[in-house]
Amino acid sequence: GELATAEAAKAAYGERLAAMVIDLLILGGAMLAFLLLVMLAHLGTQADWLGQATQIVLILAAFVGRNFYFFAFEAQARGATPGKRILGLR
Repeated sequence: GELATAEAAKAAYGERLAAMVIDLLILGGAMLAFLLLVMLAHLGTQADWLGQATQIVLILAAFVGRNFYFFAFEAQARGATPGKRILGLR
């Protein structure tokens, strides 16, 4: 309730923005690594259907990653994403 609101107000806007940028870099790096793995699988197999499957998998991965990354970390006991932890925010 009130304690959580008071703690949230302590962090400056710039700190929270920096934490979000860190989190988006982590999420983007994970998506890029996933994309490279899928592309290597496509190149290695030369399967025609894998090109279309790659697009579908990437769209699903982007949706799941974006929607559940923040939820998964915020729902833990520490209640902070890696970006917030790096900057010492809660």
